[in-house]
Amino acid sequence: MDRQLVEKLKEKLLLYCPVDTGALKASISGVQGNEKEWVITIGNEDSSINGTPTIQYARITNYARTLTIRGQQYSNPNYHWVNKAVFEWVQENRLLIDLEEEDTEVD
Repeated sequence: MDRQLVEKLKEKLLLYCPVDTGALKASISGVQGNEKEWVITIGNEDSSINGTPTIQYARITNYARTLTIRGQQYSNPNYHWVNKAVFEWVQENRLLIDLEEEDTEVD
């Protein structure tokens, strides 16, 4: 896949990323890899102000339907934020992705 296309995915993840302290957003890594394999990491072992490593915070904010804060339970407004970012990126870039797949099949 083209690096520029993967960079668009990173930008979409940054757009959807929940922001409290900014630590999670800062933990989304730059794109690494080669022309066939790419890696974007979300989260690391660094803790934000609340003491939760961003890798755990990323998982919680993406998968938990509800959040418990100071004993109160709330609906998670960021539920599936990663999924939504990827879905929107695919919708916006479907034609480019299809063209790249066709080029790969011809080789």
